[in-house]
Amino acid sequence: MEFEFLVKKEANFYYFLHNLANLKWPWPARMELVEKYLKRKMWPQVFEKMSEKEKRALLNFKKISQKYFLKVYLGKFFFLWKNPWKELKKKLSNKDVEVLKKAFFIFKEKFNKEFLKVLPKLLEWKRILEKETKKSKIKKLNDFLEKRLSLFYRAPSLKKVKVFLVMNDFPGFGGERGRGLDGKSVFLEICGLNFSRKNLVFSLLWHEVIQGCYSPHYFFPFLKQKIKNEKLVHFAEEIQIRSLFPGYLGKKLFNVKTHKTLGYFLPQNLRITEKKTKKLIELSKQYWEEEKAIDEKYIKKFLEILKIK
Repeated sequence: MEFEFLVKKEANFYYFLHNLANLKWPWPARMELVEKYLKRKMWPQVFEKMSEKEKRALLNFKKISQKYFLKVYLGKFFFLWKNPWKELKKKLSNKDVEVLKKAFFIFKEKFNKEFLKVLPKLLEWKRILEKETKKSKIKKLNDFLEKRLSLFYRAPSLKKVKVFLVMNDFPGFGGERGRGLDGKSVFLEICGLNFSRKNLVFSLLWHEVIQGCYSPHYFFPFLKQKIKNEKLVHFAEEIQIRSLFPGYLGKKLFNVKTHKTLGYFLPQNLRITEKKTKKLIELSKQYWEEEKAIDEKYIKKFLEILKIK
């Protein structure tokens, strides 16, 4: 299995506006993190010195993006297509396309300024990851993980995954699942990490690949059948994947230092105890070592530990 690492300016521009507008994400806690960290730590000068014209453009951008949110993640056009505006015209009204274009035009100067700050880091990470994935040891490990994870999550095999590197200089973030893309692509927010932390990045990468490429086929839909609260569905999925990366497999394969609890970076009401963390990791470890696929018995036990119905 191969990874293709990409840095796309257009994709980063949409991602930049998406975060500025604090739009909905598939993972609800993400919005709280954006509000708490990105606005305060990442681009304070953008927020603090925003004109009324910019505020209106951003609000209109948000309205259009949310209007189509349940049908399509508009960012996918900027990640996956060479000419996103041409593709958008096939899905959106001309009026809505013009609203989006106006936001891009108004924020162009500020985006370019922020993008140029992190571009060297993005390109260096791209170089590092391309070099690492060419090593025979990493190639074998990636092939092994692809085979075992497709079995574990009852998902089709993957020959190639596109990995988009996006701007985010805050070190507490790692990635986003890219579920709204095409099931064969993810994006990573790693330019805030030191270049020596390659093992952590690979652990983050496999976490996002599971979430964006494997989980949607069986595990996530099954959770949606079992759990009524949508926010808790995403929460349960995130925790289960964390039990592997950075949990059991992150530590075993990449020597990643794990958190005491799988509930890091979660709202206070969704925190998980160390006792539950150990039980959840042990459950995933057992199924992995026995080369078993996730099944109804596993999910039932998993939700019992979490105490989610």
